[in-house]
Amino acid sequence: MLRCARVLLLGLAAAAAAFVTGSIEAQSPVRVVKVVGDRHQLALRSDGSVIGWGTWGYGQLGPVSAIGVTTPWTDRPVAMDLPGKAVDVAAGDSTSYALLDDGTLWAWGDGRQGELGTGANPNLPRLSNSTPSMEYRGAERPVKVGIDQVAAIAAAGHTAVAILKDGTVSQWPRRRTAGGDPSFRPMAVPTLANVTQVSVGWSHVLARTADGMVWAWGSNAYGALGIEPKSEQPVLDPVPVPGVSNVAAVAAASDVSLVLKRDGTVWVWGSNGQAQFGNGQRTSHPSVGTTTVPQPVPGVTTAVAISAGTGRQVLVVLEDGTLRGWGNTDFGQIGAGVSGVPQPSVTTPKISGVRAVFAVGNNSYAVKTDGSFWGWGYGANGRWPFAAVTKLPAPVALP
Repeated sequence: MLRCARVLLLGLAAAAAAFVTGSIEAQSPVRVVKVVGDRHQLALRSDGSVIGWGTWGYGQLGPVSAIGVTTPWTDRPVAMDLPGKAVDVAAGDSTSYALLDDGTLWAWGDGRQGELGTGANPNLPRLSNSTPSMEYRGAERPVKVGIDQVAAIAAAGHTAVAILKDGTVSQWPRRRTAGGDPSFRPMAVPTLANVTQVSVGWSHVLARTADGMVWAWGSNAYGALGIEPKSEQPVLDPVPVPGVSNVAAVAAASDVSLVLKRDGTVWVWGSNGQAQFGNGQRTSHPSVGTTTVPQPVPGVTTAVAISAGTGRQVLVVLEDGTLRGWGNTDFGQIGAGVSGVPQPSVTTPKISGVRAVFAVGNNSYAVKTDGSFWGWGYGANGRWPFAAVTKLPAPVALP
């Protein structure tokens, strides 16, 4: 029970509740609370403001005319213009989301596949100063998603999932039947109740309930739902994941699922194509590199938080404030001082005193117990926050 009480990421709903009560807002000076995204990234700050950086061409970082750069990515963090204080954020492929302290949810950016949650968008204009190749279809400024009483939000790819304050879950876009047209407004996900956390991968979703059980739906092509048979045909409604219980946090990534149990162990199933199993191997062939059976990550026994981003790297915070990581580190995103060589076994990033960690695309970020903000991984000329290097394999302090 002691370790369970110390888990840092027990669910997005808990984080939102903490902010509303003022425990986060009371911190001074303004600190980063959470980082999400992939090609574009958002940071929630302790005063309820949100900043973003990265790719901007679909309005996912606000009005394109205000960005003021000709490169495909930003050279600085950009403040998001929201109609209130944010308590949670999420980012899809080119869409951004902010949950406000009044329980309303707002979205901006690409809406071509219904990501904005406002219904079909047949005639959204292309920006006057965008190039034809952008084929812009979205919203530069936040629009209200058609749902209220939201407690937490998660997104990846072209899918968004919200936990409501009554513990139920809504998703958009969502298909009613196999092969049917998707609804571009939030739809209730059946079966689920008392949900405390959701995690969205590119092709599947994990939900944790208050009793420590895990439910999954979406693609099971690589066994990420934890059931047989593996199939290209998506599972539309949640199914319980066999063999896991007493779960404190879930992390759905690309074709792989991970859970942090209350005893501090981490379990994984699905695809090992990026060495996400941490077992010393990297196996990507569908017939030998996948499993529906949850298995423990060797050597991890005192974890209190987990993040897997889009599935290339996995990072966990241990009880002593150090990190452990494994998986893909092409750009040094594990933070262990190595780049370009996969790390199939659990290794130690070069940072300590960590309170929270976020695996975000080809980057990773950490917030230390002193409130300082650190990052590592992919960089590019003129691209914030790593403008001077293309690979940063060890953490550095960020402004």
